[in-house]
Amino acid sequence: MNTGQFLYLTQARSDLRAFGLLADADVCHRIHYLQMMTEKPAKAYFWRRGHPPKKRHNYFVKFIRSVGSRGDVGKVIGFQPGVFWKAYTDGMLPIALLVERMAPSEAADGPNAEYPWPHDAPTAAPATYRFPAWDVIAAPRGQRFLDLLRRLLDHFEQYE
Repeated sequence: MNTGQFLYLTQARSDLRAFGLLADADVCHRIHYLQMMTEKPAKAYFWRRGHPPKKRHNYFVKFIRSVGSRGDVGKVIGFQPGVFWKAYTDGMLPIALLVERMAPSEAADGPNAEYPWPHDAPTAAPATYRFPAWDVIAAPRGQRFLDLLRRLLDHFEQYE
């Protein structure tokens, strides 16, 4: 693991701990930390190619696709490798995309977890918005998504 990977992974794990502490916070703050903690292991994963990832916020879906195509990753984190693992990660892609789109740069001047929108003439603020993405995260499938994320973070050094 190179230094960049280590530092991004360290911050992702810190974001995960902060996410856990925000159980009683406004949903926008929980989604913000969720989005940040998904972005960083993805960047750490792609940094293994020897150069830093670009300053963008759209690596997580690519990360899930990539690890989903690797049966060894599924096995390392406790899933049956093969078709089941690929189908499982493919089933998580819609949630991954919802979370990825909560970053302001990916929200296309719409709902995001950080800033009022639209940018030039705000009419909504994250603190008062009911995020449909949170309903997905709070549901059983969303909880499986969070479990997958935790496992990927916990075992990153074994598959990076």
